[in-house]
Order: sequence, then C-alpha cells, then structure tokens
Amino acid sequence: FPLLEQMEAAGLPPNVVTYTSLIDALCRGGEVARAVALLRTMLERSIEPNAITCNALFNGCLQHGEVLLAREVLSYMTSARIAPSAHSFTTLLHAAASRRRLTA
Repeated sequence: FPLLEQMEAAGLPPNVVTYTSLIDALCRGGEVARAVALLRTMLERSIEPNAITCNALFNGCLQHGEVLLAREVLSYMTSARIAPSAHSFTTLLHAAASRRRLTA
C-alpha cells in the first residue's frame, strides 16, 4: 500500500485510524479481499483494530456478498470482545434477506 509506505518513509507510523480509513475505503470500492489482507498486516504489526475497524470490514464483506469472510470477521470480533454495531446487524439482516430472495 503506497500510502503506508510513504507515511513510514516520512517517519509517520500508521495507526489504527490510518488502517481503519484504508480498510473502509477498500470495502467501499469492493476490494474486500485487500481489506482483509490489510487487517492481517495490521495485526502482524501489533496494531489492534477497534470496533470501527471491524464493523467497517464486516459491513463491507456483507455488502459485497463475501459471507464467509464476514463470518471470519465476526469470529475475530467475538474473540477480541468487539461488539458489532447496530448498523452491522442491519446490514446482516439485509444480506440474509437478499440471500433468501435469491434462493427462494
């Protein structure tokens, strides 16, 4: 990720806000797999995601039909004791309803 490299080269280590912003932007652009990879990078660098980070990724997964990835994110959130937001539950319900319409 060029932005992260530029920040590090300038002596500005990326923090949870930086990673969250990038993860959210990737999800909004439909690049959910890259967003998950960025979360893994974040964890490897010992930067703990917060509720905003996880909810952005969870919502992005659901909005782009990545149900298995959403389950992984939710599992991580549970193990890290991070609560999904009300918006996340609404997104989950909409995704479930859409899947039901497609299979019914």
